[in-house]
Amino acid sequence: MRRPVRLISSLSLAAVGALAIAGAAPADVSRGLGAARGSGIQLTPDEKRTLISKEVGGARWAITRNADDGSVTGNVYFPDGGDPLFLFCEETRVRGGEVTLSCSGADGCVTEPCGGFSEIDEVTLPVEFFALPEPTPLPDGPLGSRRFSIDPMTSGIRSYTAFGPTDALGFQGWLELEGTAVDPTTGIARIDVVGASELITLDSFTSGGPLVLCIEPLPDQFPVVGAGLIDCNGGTGFGFTLTYDHNLGVVGQSGFTAEQCTAAGGVVADGPNAGVCNGPPVVGTDTTDTGPGGMLISAIPALGNPFFQARVTTETALPCGDEGPPTYEGQLPLTTGTVSVTILDLDNAPGARLSASTTGKNFSCLDFEEENGPGTLTFGSVTYDLQPANFPGLAVDVITAFSFDD
Repeated sequence: MRRPVRLISSLSLAAVGALAIAGAAPADVSRGLGAARGSGIQLTPDEKRTLISKEVGGARWAITRNADDGSVTGNVYFPDGGDPLFLFCEETRVRGGEVTLSCSGADGCVTEPCGGFSEIDEVTLPVEFFALPEPTPLPDGPLGSRRFSIDPMTSGIRSYTAFGPTDALGFQGWLELEGTAVDPTTGIARIDVVGASELITLDSFTSGGPLVLCIEPLPDQFPVVGAGLIDCNGGTGFGFTLTYDHNLGVVGQSGFTAEQCTAAGGVVADGPNAGVCNGPPVVGTDTTDTGPGGMLISAIPALGNPFFQARVTTETALPCGDEGPPTYEGQLPLTTGTVSVTILDLDNAPGARLSASTTGKNFSCLDFEEENGPGTLTFGSVTYDLQPANFPGLAVDVITAFSFDD
């Protein structure tokens, strides 16, 4: 049985400085039922009935199959908004991978006596029509080692400002991942980050000018045992949201102080918009099931696990490290789920806002060790008051969506 969506709640994530059967009569039912099954299928909690809801020829079919006798009941809702057709079928035969049903249909009852079902031709369906999704096969033993080599042709950033998005490709580097055996009950395995390239770099151009991003995994942290999780069955929400507020207050106005800014987790700006308290990220959860092979590398308070750390520097040219101190140092959260980022009071304009999101791609637990196999890790960040080299005097807030693709 499919497990309910689980949430990795209260993620401890830091900011990174740089994500036609209209009008059909009962006799037409057999034609519609024979169509290929859609994805709308579920099992009742007592596991005695299968619920199916799907589009067939433009009409909405909402039917129930009873496990004890194979009978089918339900309704057909037509696209013209007319009254639904009521359906009742008895299973007469299961043979050769097919189910044969003897069906009758009727319009809704408006006056007594109710009933009035008329016989429909026999309906033959493949057994798969009623089949629930099969659980994803789990590998035997540990998932093993994976050299997650970041492909510069498909890895990069998308930066969002009030002027629109701009892209830059070229990230290169690698992470060394190790996966434990999969828990057969939960379908979850632990992910360790046991090594990384000295630098993960992006040397590219954006509409604002040349851009070099230098991500230095802290060398003394390895191995990071328990850095994250992978869910081989699916059912876990590995996405999250980040909300930033450009202006929590202005030091010296309305009694607001630098100490209040610090207490709120903010930083007092000292460049453009000096004195404005730039707020920290407020982290929220995403309830969406990330799916089989979903991965999260992040500190998870409920587990008390360690986290993967990096030092990030934004520069204008290589080599890394010769243009000033790091923009950020701390946890580098990575996920195959969706990261949604919002800036409030965008560009220090009260009430203005900007939102963007990025989604990774899941790994394969059965082929976890395959270098260049499936898997894209992503994260998002915000930069306040960025001053593009190509536009002197301009300061803009930027959402950056990062994508590391193997």
